[in-house]
Amino acid sequence: MLCSSSQALLSALYFGLTSTVWAVTGEFTRLGGEILQVFGVDVSGWEYYQMVKLDGSTWTRPDGWIVWGMFIGALMMVLLSNSFKVRLPQQKRRYVQGFVGGIIAGFGARLALGCNLAAFFTGVPVNLPLPKPGLSSLMWVVLLPSFIWALWCTCSLPGR
Repeated sequence: MLCSSSQALLSALYFGLTSTVWAVTGEFTRLGGEILQVFGVDVSGWEYYQMVKLDGSTWTRPDGWIVWGMFIGALMMVLLSNSFKVRLPQQKRRYVQGFVGGIIAGFGARLALGCNLAAFFTGVPVNLPLPKPGLSSLMWVVLLPSFIWALWCTCSLPGR
């Protein structure tokens, strides 16, 4: 209950400061559109960008600050831990696995119109103090650990 209450307080604080809910997948997509525009690709006619309105930049939108905060925070932590090292996979199949996994995760996040962070921070504690999260968030809370456990069991089989 304490964890859910903390989530609810963080969500309420974020909403109070920004007037929007916690969301990063949309901002990552907007950032991708901005990068494409730098290379001369006109994304203004694309349906998604018409729907979300590609106004401003990641520095002027609240969700953009979250994206940059994640990048900068991760960089700060790895540098402070003195464990930063550029490592290249030894096996070429790891490149393919990473690329395909990223495509699947990105496609799934866009298809669901959200990501696991939004499900955790805004979906689970959405109706506190009554424990009535949305059905999709409830499914996420139950299924994500199940999938992680199944993946761990599969990957730790002998011979893997």
